[in-house]
Amino acid sequence: MKFLNKTIYLLLCLTVMYTSKAQDSIPPKAFKVSGYADMYYNFNFNNAGVGANLWGPAAGSRAFDINSNEFSLGLIQGKLSYTHDKVELVADLLAGPNTSLATLASFQGVSFPVSLGAGVFGIKQLYGTWKATDKLSFTIGQFGTHIGYEVIESSINFHYSLSNLFNNGPFFHTGLKANYTISDKIGIMAGLVNTWDNFDDNNEFKSPVFQVSLFPMDGLSIYLNYLSGKGDRAGSLNPVFDELPDANGFNTSIYDLTAGYNTGKFTFGVNAAYGIYKAKENSVKTQFKKITKEEKDNPDWGGVAGYASVALSEMFSLGARFEQFSDYYSVRYLGAQNSSFTLTSVISLSGGDLLLKPELRIDSSKGKNSINGHTDLYLDADGTTDSQATLGMSAIFKF
Repeated sequence: MKFLNKTIYLLLCLTVMYTSKAQDSIPPKAFKVSGYADMYYNFNFNNAGVGANLWGPAAGSRAFDINSNEFSLGLIQGKLSYTHDKVELVADLLAGPNTSLATLASFQGVSFPVSLGAGVFGIKQLYGTWKATDKLSFTIGQFGTHIGYEVIESSINFHYSLSNLFNNGPFFHTGLKANYTISDKIGIMAGLVNTWDNFDDNNEFKSPVFQVSLFPMDGLSIYLNYLSGKGDRAGSLNPVFDELPDANGFNTSIYDLTAGYNTGKFTFGVNAAYGIYKAKENSVKTQFKKITKEEKDNPDWGGVAGYASVALSEMFSLGARFEQFSDYYSVRYLGAQNSSFTLTSVISLSGGDLLLKPELRIDSSKGKNSINGHTDLYLDADGTTDSQATLGMSAIFKF
């Protein structure tokens, strides 16, 4: 009996020790709050007046910094994250005038975001991630797109104004994706989402998304991205498609290359994208030809942007972006061909909590489109013109 009691006591001690060790190996619950708020002033050399005059005839020429010759608010982001063991939950919330653009609510007519004075409140991201293993994880919810070099957050982008590639590409997706790390140099992502830039499924079809990430050497990252589906936001609401007999009678695909190289002092980047609409039925193909005013069953768009910046000190950096974008068939938001040059300096104050970004941007729409020939994208005091120059200053407060 004494032997049995000692055995039971020993087993209980071992169980308590194992349980304590297992509990110690689980990371504690962690909450994190971060975000930023931004505001800006743009001077328009075209003397186009005060207010939202940077748009011109093409809504896709500028995304968030649309006001000229006035002090303007951007948005405030509050990002809440919770991590414990193998689970992460992220809620990324926005408020302010640019929220309706960041969530594309101004195109959707949905109940969310809701108005809040001079701006709106919206959900930018809301997703949960389960890390099944050290190499494999699953994410479900609403998350930012994998397409493109730039992101919505002005605190992360080097330039304050956004590229035409970003403006005319997807912003976010709602769905499920899996990430798998093959090695320290190769990773893959694959998933299914509800079309593009949409909270809901508007066509009973799930769009596949895919990414291959490569890290061949220190400082170099390469991303090969793919997205396909039908009923995307442009295809659903772009006036160009109003005459189609079936708004979902075509597939849309985007092929995207994003690469960056960082030496610590110098940063170089490139983004190239090509998109195409493929009609599925003869009636849709015929209508495509009518819409594009040419014998074009499969209208396409695309562009390329190059980035270069140098950190001259801990507080001061200088960078440039050059881009060419073509929406010859007016199937995206730009509706023309455009080239732009952006020169930006980043002044980091208070340990990076405040970023000041003086910026010069010059745009030119000297190309043509298939709808009405040459398109003047920009406004001046006399009407429309084919070029625009702005000088702006943005202030970004991080927390």
